[in-house]
Amino acid sequence: MGRGEFNEAAGHGPAALGLSVHTGWAHAVAVAVHNDTPSVVYKERMALWEPSQRGAAHFYHRAAQLPLAAVGPALAEDELESRRVTAQSLQHVTGELGRLGYRLVAARVVDRPRRPLPPLEKVLTSHPLLHAAEGALFRDIVLSEAAKVIADATEIDAAVLLEGVARAAALSPTVVAERLARAGKIAGSPWSREHQQCALAAWFALAAHDGQS
Repeated sequence: MGRGEFNEAAGHGPAALGLSVHTGWAHAVAVAVHNDTPSVVYKERMALWEPSQRGAAHFYHRAAQLPLAAVGPALAEDELESRRVTAQSLQHVTGELGRLGYRLVAARVVDRPRRPLPPLEKVLTSHPLLHAAEGALFRDIVLSEAAKVIADATEIDAAVLLEGVARAAALSPTVVAERLARAGKIAGSPWSREHQQCALAAWFALAAHDGQS
C-alpha cells in the first residue's frame, strides 16, 4: 500500500485515525480491527499546509522577523490558512474511508508531555521555542479540525500506547507487537516508528470504543 493509498481489501466497519504531527504535515494512519487484529486501511503524509510552500509553514520563524505589532495578525493569517488545508485533508480521508464502508469513530494525535510555552515575546527570541511553538500550533490545529468531523478526537501520550492497547484488548504486549508488525508488513513501506505509534493510537481508540459498547 503506497503513501496516500486506501486499502480496499481490508473490510468494513469502524476505523480510527492516528496522527503524528510535524511542521506543515503529519503522518496519518487509519486502522480497522477485526478479531483483535489490526489492519492498516490508510497511510499518508497528510498536508497541513500547501506542499508547494512547505518552508513557509515555519510560522513563528517568519513572525520573528516582523515588528512585534505585526506578529499577531501574521500568525492568525497563517493559522487560518493551515486550518483550511488541514480541514480539506481530513475531509478527503473521512470521505474516502466512508466510500469504502469505514466509519471513523475516533482520532488520536500522538504526543508526549511538554512544558507550557512562555509568553510570545520570549518565544520570538529563542530558536528552540520557535520550533516548539510551531509544533504546538499545528497539533492544536489538527486536533481541533479533527474534532469537527470525528466525534472522539484527543491527544494521547506515545509512552502509554503499547501497554494501553494490551490492557484494552486483553492481549499481552508481545502479541500486540506481533500483530502490529504483521499489519505493518502488509501495509508496506514506509513503516517507521511514528507510523507504528499512529497505528497503535488508532488501535487503542478502537479497543476503548469496543469496551464501551
